[in-house]
Amino acid sequence: MDRQKLETLLDGCVPLVYKNVTGSTNDDAKQLVRDGCVPVLVVAGRQTDGRGRRGNSFLSPEGGIYMTLAMPEPRDTSTLELLTSFVGVCVCEALEEVHGLEAGIKWVNDVYVDGCKLAGILVERVTSVLAIGVGINVHEVPKLNDSVRATALAEYVRTPCAEVLCANITRRLVAYIRDGIDAESTVATCRERSVLLGHKVCFVYEGSMRYGIASDVDDDGALIVQIGEEFVRLTSAAHEIRLVETG
Repeated sequence: MDRQKLETLLDGCVPLVYKNVTGSTNDDAKQLVRDGCVPVLVVAGRQTDGRGRRGNSFLSPEGGIYMTLAMPEPRDTSTLELLTSFVGVCVCEALEEVHGLEAGIKWVNDVYVDGCKLAGILVERVTSVLAIGVGINVHEVPKLNDSVRATALAEYVRTPCAEVLCANITRRLVAYIRDGIDAESTVATCRERSVLLGHKVCFVYEGSMRYGIASDVDDDGALIVQIGEEFVRLTSAAHEIRLVETG
């Protein structure tokens, strides 16, 4: 990542803090928030302690995009439950605009291309400030667990434009803080880009592993899974969903 090029592309949209190597851009951003530096965008060339939801590790090899945007939450917080979904939409649309890639969303915080994980999202809050973290594999495909296949931009793009992509995503997110989420449009796009709907999934529910068919994303962003004649509503905060390979 070229810091000077990124700063030029941001054009004062938000103050930038760049680090060649850091533990976690989310942790850095939250500390800057505590120090009174808001808004701020933290970008790193590599993370040594990247993480996803529920404390899962997020492998962050050299040359990826690791960014966290810290912004005051909007006055109208009624759509904040959709924020992670909205970030996923922003990443997908940026990938399409910058690189022509057709990306999908694996509910609720992963972005997929061709059935493989390309990016992860982690949204946290510090008092009334949002820390919106995005990690994208650019040059190297990280080795994940056996149940998740990963990919990288370099698998599809001869010369990935990390700075352009980072700036594009940042501008989209800053616009959300300014204008607010369009809940109806966000949910509709999540349905259209979902890599789960219509497929068999597994998840832990009420203490046991359950299997069903992902059937819908409701208007509040929850995933609806059909188990026999029963429909179960899953919220992003409480559940981790995995696709079940068939055939």
